[in-house]
Amino acid sequence: MQRFVLILLCAGCTQFPALDGTISPEVADADYVPFIELDDMDNTTQPADQVVTDPLATRAAALSRRADVLRRRSVLSPDLRARIRDNRTRP
Repeated sequence: MQRFVLILLCAGCTQFPALDGTISPEVADADYVPFIELDDMDNTTQPADQVVTDPLATRAAALSRRADVLRRRSVLSPDLRARIRDNRTRP
């Protein structure tokens, strides 16, 4: 507990650099940005679900098409298929 109090006392004695002189007079005298009411804002952005699911749906469709192509394609070459067929017929 004593260490905590000591740390607080040291922090209270810390000198901070003068930041007031770093701001130019033009910036200090500038007008504030006007606030816009939420009702007046044009809300034309897409919902977050659509933004995330559209790329995911596109990726899923592409993977599904690729899987269909791989299912239709034979894994075995014609030579290998013939060798397997010949070996099956032997006793």
